[in-house]
Amino acid sequence: MRPIPHPHLRHLGVSLIEALVALAVMSFGMLALIGVQSTMRINTDLSRQTTEAARIATEDLESLRLFVDVRHDDDQPVPSWDDLTNRTATVQLPGDTGNVSFALSRQLTNFPTRPEQMTRLGLVASQAKIAQTTVTWTDRTNSTRTVRLQGLVSATSPALAGILSLPPISGVTARSNNRHPSIPVSARDLGNGKSAYKPSTTSNVVWVFNNTTGAITGRCSSVALAQADITADSVSSCTAVGYGSLVSGTVRFHLTAPPSGGYTAAQAEDPQGAAGTETLALGSTPLSFNANNRVGLVSPFSECFAGLLYTPSGSTARGPSAIDYTCLVYATDANGWGGRIDLSVAVPGWAPTSLSTADSTAQRLRVCRYTRSSSDYTANRDHPRTYCRVASDECLSANRVTRNLNNQNFLVIAAGGLCPADSDNNAASGQDPLRNANTLAHQP
Repeated sequence: MRPIPHPHLRHLGVSLIEALVALAVMSFGMLALIGVQSTMRINTDLSRQTTEAARIATEDLESLRLFVDVRHDDDQPVPSWDDLTNRTATVQLPGDTGNVSFALSRQLTNFPTRPEQMTRLGLVASQAKIAQTTVTWTDRTNSTRTVRLQGLVSATSPALAGILSLPPISGVTARSNNRHPSIPVSARDLGNGKSAYKPSTTSNVVWVFNNTTGAITGRCSSVALAQADITADSVSSCTAVGYGSLVSGTVRFHLTAPPSGGYTAAQAEDPQGAAGTETLALGSTPLSFNANNRVGLVSPFSECFAGLLYTPSGSTARGPSAIDYTCLVYATDANGWGGRIDLSVAVPGWAPTSLSTADSTAQRLRVCRYTRSSSDYTANRDHPRTYCRVASDECLSANRVTRNLNNQNFLVIAAGGLCPADSDNNAASGQDPLRNANTLAHQP
């Protein structure tokens, strides 16, 4: 007899169809996994290529900032700012590790400017260049890829970058020694928000400055102490000065005969003093305000002192050629003052002249002023001939002088030559490219 099968065991086991279906599902899953792996490989490759393209573009833009001078110089090992040009190149990664070539294209365009404003300020046609670097390549899918970067390259001398290493100066104003920068460095800080300054070692006059504003607020006439010995008590009884301001600078001399072609910027940058035995000096009142165009000033208008004749540091002059001066200017109110400053020169045997050449009866000289401007009238921050003209609306309060004026510098030359200009910064002619020694006629 045969055993009777148990009813629950009749459906045990796997049929061939079920096995084939399972195999098909697993095959589709494996195909999908292979596709993901391939996509990930392509994307990883593209990401690496994009990173390399961005690096190449960045390096190209940074290479534009390696210039060491703005103007062209044949002796420089790297291009100047003027020499920067467009560029095309093919870049291959070292050892062909990227399995791709990158095409680099650089385009330079001048930064948009406002010609009329730039002409007024004496600027060149372009002060910056816009650089655009484009890197293209073909990826593994035969698609063209692009990375594009832009930057601005300023026509600024790299030597000026050293100012970034200077420590910041705290305070509401850009202070020196924790006081207003226009206050003379040698002024004695009294510790009460004021500083005392003796404009001449041969005088007992002392001017008292407000450390915050730089204004001269007091004047003493009988302080016999040395500068370093002045205290707050020494100047406690000084006469109050309502609206006093400082005008200071240097007068330099170049009384040698002008070379063929006239004086050059090299003479303005390094004046050589007197050609003979002349005694270079300023008058008893070094500066005065022309009575025809002064405004906002009250008598005695100004008080000025001249220093001793000396040889400027770094000068190659044959002898002393510079004199410093300081002036206290008395304004009537807070609106400031305006007018023309005239220089008094006391060189025995010499006299100012408006002639372009010296006559046969006396030595003649002319006075130039150092200025960045190309015209007689400029803004107060520069060295103008007339700070504001009384006969026009330029002497409104907005155009008057309301602060101290330092570095109001003059150059005294023989009248046989004209006031030298400095505009091209040509080092080959003896000029310093970082120094602007441009001058304009001031007197007569």
